[in-house]
Amino acid sequence: IRKLGPEQVDRYTCIAHDAFDDGNMTYVGLSPRGTPLWLNRIVAAADFKVVVGRIAPHNTHGYEGGAKMITPATSYWLTVLRNHSCNFSPYCEYGSYGLNPSRADVDDIGDMVHLEYIVNFVVNRFGEPLRAFCGHRILAHRAGIAFGDREVWGAEIGRKADLTIATLGANLARGAHAPS
Repeated sequence: IRKLGPEQVDRYTCIAHDAFDDGNMTYVGLSPRGTPLWLNRIVAAADFKVVVGRIAPHNTHGYEGGAKMITPATSYWLTVLRNHSCNFSPYCEYGSYGLNPSRADVDDIGDMVHLEYIVNFVVNRFGEPLRAFCGHRILAHRAGIAFGDREVWGAEIGRKADLTIATLGANLARGAHAPS
């Protein structure tokens, strides 16, 4: 209800995915990187798959969104664990997707399950949507990344700075305390 609103929950069948419910999973196959794909059986059986999410920098997959809404979002915990084992690569970091094995794995999984369409939003620091990117799971996702890098979370400085001062974020600026 918090994510969709009471009107949507009353009007449509809404199912919360449980990554630990092995009775609700279907084995799809191995990804090209060897991840055994166990997927929520309702998602696996769908004739047309559309995912909705946001695009933002992510500490291991480079960016949120795209086929990451399939794995880990609708996968069995063992699939998630295997995909996340790729995270030890030095290419798994914020803003990395070209050589990032975790991102490549979820993108390959999107292809395996025939993820046809994404609706992803680039949001501001308050979580408010700035622009939607819809269409092919890779093309729309990468267009959202380009927009976000250029307009939201990226800053072109023209040259390397001698000194950079950074803050922990808006919550601390409003008086919240940093975790100890």
